[in-house]
Amino acid sequence: MAGRKLKVEWGAEETPEFFKALYRAERDGKTKEKLQALWLLRLGWKATQVAAVVGVHYCTVHRWVRCYRDGGLPEVLSRRQGNGGRKSYLDGDDMTLLKWEIEKGDFGTAADARDYIETQFGVRYSMPGMYSLLKRLNSL
Repeated sequence: MAGRKLKVEWGAEETPEFFKALYRAERDGKTKEKLQALWLLRLGWKATQVAAVVGVHYCTVHRWVRCYRDGGLPEVLSRRQGNGGRKSYLDGDDMTLLKWEIEKGDFGTAADARDYIETQFGVRYSMPGMYSLLKRLNSL
């Protein structure tokens, strides 16, 4: 796929050197990818070339350009992939109490822990949801 240059109206101060300096100073990997892509695009590279060098799909480069068009560099850098998942039904204190109860050995099975959660917190987990919760508790 040969690709073509994307039409972008760059800010006057957003020279290739500007993007290069931001890219080199950045420590966050995802932000660094975006800055490298913008730097290369600003140099006149095609989206497919940029995608190959940065290591992302060319559609990702197009999405970053769309964000740039919508709100400039701040809009590109503020976007994060995903939404972080669904919010837990239990808050931090509930999780701490549950972990403490599990460590005491009060539950023989995941179903016992699930019944406790329903009684104590009024939340009903499916068994797959319960296994996921127990896995998350292990990492706390």
